[in-house]
Amino acid sequence: MKNIYLLPCLLLLTCTLPAQTDTVFISNSESSEDLTPAVFTDARNKVFKMQDPCRFLLKLNLASLLGPQELHLSGEYKLHPAFSIDAGVQAIVRDDGDWMTSWTVRAEPRWYYGISKKVKNGTQADNLSGNYLSLEYAYTRYRNKTQGNRNTLLLNWGVQRRLFNRGYFDLGFGAGMATVSSGPFNRGGRVFFARPRAAIGLAVARPKTGKSAGNYCEALRCFTEERRMWKIDFYNLLDFYKDYRYQWVSLAPNIGYEQKIAASAWSVHMEIGGLLSRAGFTVDNAGQKQTYNSHTYQTMAVLEPRWYYNLKRRIAQGKSGNSLSGTYVGVQSRWAYSYEQLGNIAPNIGDRRIKDWSLAPVWGIQHRFMRNGYVDFNIGPGLQLQQNTVTDENGEQMTSTQRNLIYLVSRLQVGMAF
Repeated sequence: MKNIYLLPCLLLLTCTLPAQTDTVFISNSESSEDLTPAVFTDARNKVFKMQDPCRFLLKLNLASLLGPQELHLSGEYKLHPAFSIDAGVQAIVRDDGDWMTSWTVRAEPRWYYGISKKVKNGTQADNLSGNYLSLEYAYTRYRNKTQGNRNTLLLNWGVQRRLFNRGYFDLGFGAGMATVSSGPFNRGGRVFFARPRAAIGLAVARPKTGKSAGNYCEALRCFTEERRMWKIDFYNLLDFYKDYRYQWVSLAPNIGYEQKIAASAWSVHMEIGGLLSRAGFTVDNAGQKQTYNSHTYQTMAVLEPRWYYNLKRRIAQGKSGNSLSGTYVGVQSRWAYSYEQLGNIAPNIGDRRIKDWSLAPVWGIQHRFMRNGYVDFNIGPGLQLQQNTVTDENGEQMTSTQRNLIYLVSRLQVGMAF
């Protein structure tokens, strides 16, 4: 699944940063020089590293750890100011309790179609940030033989930018064809499909660039004092996928509130959310097609004490105000209740109810962007208790409980903050 709401959020950040007309610094001066476009152009260069040369970028996609937890590692090497080759490996580490369910190798030549002119004009360095067209080949092999292995060829359009010294994002859309091997539950053959792509994570660049701070605080509101913050997550709001066999769509609204404890580096983060989804898959057996479907409704709540462990040091160094931005450690407790109508998937089962409790220590990073934007990512190992209650067609219930389930917490939120 790909979360498509990150695309407008970060594209908005990319496009509006030079035109931002407010500043987070407090000044008694009446001079208009503090608001000149040059200040924000410099802020954009600091945030996105537009003036830093880069010939190689090693990328770890943290967004892929959400949902089915995938590990995406890739490297991109520049062959020419306008051309590069991006290649990598992907593996689904954990999916619904199963480990290492598939792996993928991919290669992707890219054409950064506007960068040569920018390099010549001196408005951008020779690097790997820009808009591109690419042709991507990927081979996917599944451990479960009921799923057919895939050879995929996609034509992609995308936008890639570096984020500060050790980050990047890569957003876009692709369309193409996959050749799927046949199996007991799929017909195999050629499949035509389209997909969004959304990657955001860590990156190591060569040649290495020096650390820089200062003007990017215009974008990150470094010195704004914040004691509380309301947060609306857009990244996970809408999700969808469709091909010849699988299709699903989900809506997951989420609202959070974070309150600082007095003037300390401690805070309490709380959130509530829901999920409404419809899923289905089609089986083609000897020319006879049958579609199975299900509907899921979920409500959840999170309570997470946080400690911004380096906040006091950053304040003492003049790098931050007493705010809710920075790196933190916390303890995340989560409760969720799900009701699933199984439809015609299992004729003898009416519905399923799942109660889920989890507890996990997490490390995370949260930052404000401009006036009303925020991004929050955290990760850590956790323990989970899950209670499943199944109701059959006669109304009888059967309950099973799984304790001490080990899982990986990984959450990314991008949205609006107030």
